[in-house]
Amino acid sequence: PAIGVGHWNIVFGSVTLVNPQQPAAQVTGISLGDSLALAWTITNGGCTSADTIYINTTLPATANFTKNISGVNVQFTNLSSEAFAYNWSFGDGNFSTQKDPNHTYLSYGTFMVRMIAFNTCKNDTSYQTITIGSVSSEDELNEAKLELFPNPVQNMLYFRLPEEAINFQSLEIVDIQGRIIPTEFTLEGNGRFRIDTQELPLGYYLLKVRTEKNLLQGKFIKN
Repeated sequence: PAIGVGHWNIVFGSVTLVNPQQPAAQVTGISLGDSLALAWTITNGGCTSADTIYINTTLPATANFTKNISGVNVQFTNLSSEAFAYNWSFGDGNFSTQKDPNHTYLSYGTFMVRMIAFNTCKNDTSYQTITIGSVSSEDELNEAKLELFPNPVQNMLYFRLPEEAINFQSLEIVDIQGRIIPTEFTLEGNGRFRIDTQELPLGYYLLKVRTEKNLLQGKFIKN
């Protein structure tokens, strides 16, 4: 019925109705985070009509996270509240929508990590700077790109070092999970090195060569 006697009822929720017989009744006692339902019922003679409204007073999202760095692998732990979805930017061109992502960096450096926490009320963003492959001030290294060929590779991977870097301190291959792969190499002459990759599983890798003053590194794909 379009007209008649009406009344508001609380379906669920811990609130108080002021003047529940009025269409524009007042609701008191609502707190942030509460959910409630109210029903408006109107009667005219033997006819009754009702409608129910649902109210959710969602708290704004609060974005926060911690990280655990192990080599080039970082485990992020989400400490956000009142959020139902997330968007991560790891600062190296890669992204994730997982709640607690694990990410492997393919190069050393400092990266700005951004995490957005979403909800229906208000989103929030948290930023943190992380350093991958940090070294002490007494042993600070200059980073340089290592040219690898062919890339992608199947059987043999080659790279060339300048004369002053031939007697390097260490050489290692790191997979996308941050694990160091045992590596053997052959010096062919004129600073050219060969690595047998036939037994290497398919995937993405980082080759790192550490000299006294430099850290040379290059990414490659085994296919």
